[in-house]
Amino acid sequence: MYKSVKKKIYGTWWEQLLRSEHGNIPEQYKIDNALLELFLDRLGCATVVKAGDHKAIFDRKFKILDPNDYSRKTKLVNGELFIPDTYASFYLGEEMEGDGEGYFNVSAWCKANPESRIVVTCDEKTGLAVIAPPPVAPITRESDPQLLDRLDLAFNDPMMPEPKYNNSEQSRQVIEAAGFPRGEYDWMQKRYTNLYSPEIVITKDQKGRTVYYIAYEHEVTDGWNELSTETVLKRSYDHGETWQDVAVFDNARWTILFELKGKIYMMGTKFGKVCGNLMIARWDEEANALRTAAIPNTERDISNPNRSYMVHNGRIYLPTSPRIFWADVDSDLMNVENWHCTDSIQEVLSKDWFLHESGCKEVAGYWILETNLVERNGELFCMMRLECQPNNGFAGLVKIHEDGKTVTVEETTHGLVEMPTTVTKFQVNYDEKTGLYLALANYPGIPMPITFPRCHPPAGQRNILGLVASPDLVNWKLIDILLVDRCVMTPVASSRAHAFQYTTWDIDGDDMVYFVREASDYVRTFHDGEFATLYRLKDYAKLVNERYGQTEFWKNPQIKRPQ
Repeated sequence: MYKSVKKKIYGTWWEQLLRSEHGNIPEQYKIDNALLELFLDRLGCATVVKAGDHKAIFDRKFKILDPNDYSRKTKLVNGELFIPDTYASFYLGEEMEGDGEGYFNVSAWCKANPESRIVVTCDEKTGLAVIAPPPVAPITRESDPQLLDRLDLAFNDPMMPEPKYNNSEQSRQVIEAAGFPRGEYDWMQKRYTNLYSPEIVITKDQKGRTVYYIAYEHEVTDGWNELSTETVLKRSYDHGETWQDVAVFDNARWTILFELKGKIYMMGTKFGKVCGNLMIARWDEEANALRTAAIPNTERDISNPNRSYMVHNGRIYLPTSPRIFWADVDSDLMNVENWHCTDSIQEVLSKDWFLHESGCKEVAGYWILETNLVERNGELFCMMRLECQPNNGFAGLVKIHEDGKTVTVEETTHGLVEMPTTVTKFQVNYDEKTGLYLALANYPGIPMPITFPRCHPPAGQRNILGLVASPDLVNWKLIDILLVDRCVMTPVASSRAHAFQYTTWDIDGDDMVYFVREASDYVRTFHDGEFATLYRLKDYAKLVNERYGQTEFWKNPQIKRPQ
């Protein structure tokens, strides 16, 4: 409701964010975002809509006109403004009766209610319409041409693609909010908690009940120093509506949550100034206790917060970086002597390999990070994030041989896959309902290369989350955008401040349930996680099957394969 809007000053926070990033954003983006700040101040409690669009600008954010139906859009008919009655009721603060087709004539209502002093202006050039209650003065082409043109670009920015065929963002459920400081800009003097490494497993208990298990970190930070961390384990018996605390995995970070033979396990990396040994834990329901053990000689191995463990030919495989760990499914997983590992993937997918296969001229930084385990034609593969700044749109693909040691590049791709993702963590699983490999990945909305000195935008751009699909792990299609930042900022500013990241997912009947680490509003950096949130994509297989045949395979414009 427009009367609840209070003036917000974001400029000081944005400048502090840039300083804390230790980076230099090009001046054009700073100026453009400052201009948007002025325009949003000018709008105050007004709202802006656009003919043929399904959203509105209100209170510095984009709001969906009808959260239940993204196909319902603003209409301008004979100079009069029609918006979905859902948004009219929300914005005006009372139930507004539509025209029988779900639309409300705002222009006619303002004429019939002059005491409201609300003015509607429409701009023929852009199709924008502004509903301006007092004290906001009317906004017209004559009074504010620059404002209208810049807001029109915000509605149509190709770097911030919208969900078109799903509304799963409306299902957002906050599992925990860390409560970041508000109105504080010098975070170097603040101690606060991040929520990291979200994990979800959906299973059945011994009584046949559906159980959701989630795990995520509480990481305490003071300035840039990490002081401590723990991983919490929770469960839900009502499909995520309510949650019970189960256990705390002390000093564990980047934890893999998995189930085997009805038992819940976690594998994590011991917290310290340098990465410690891998640790494994099993939840003992009868004893109401978490049993833990350390795996020796694993100081260089990092557990991956990825729900992609795999049971294959009598073994359970867990993805770490740079090696894959495995044990026989009939062995005692709490006996660390039963765990074995492959050779290093880092040695196979080296920096020289990447430069040769991609044709890229250079990389400022290169690492092999979060890994997914998947089967294809009875063979086991792992697909991983390649940190290859400043490049993006790549993933690594290697084969795990049956000897449990050897790893080699996938033959048809030489180990390098073109995938619609930034160089961030993604989760890949084979889906039986669609017969496709599905992944949730951060979509590369900002085209590369763009020069951002010392700001590594490919790794940093996590403000868009997409659902992608492949028939073979090699060729990928974007099915739809699931989440996009709703703050009215430039795409570059948004990518510095907001993120839907480290997403893991599982299937519950006809629904895909995904668990997200989110950074939003006042943050030190996009990398922080203020919220641990749960979302639900209903009838996911229907969406994938309908869209797959209507979508082209994604191609990476950066790649130049060797001849």
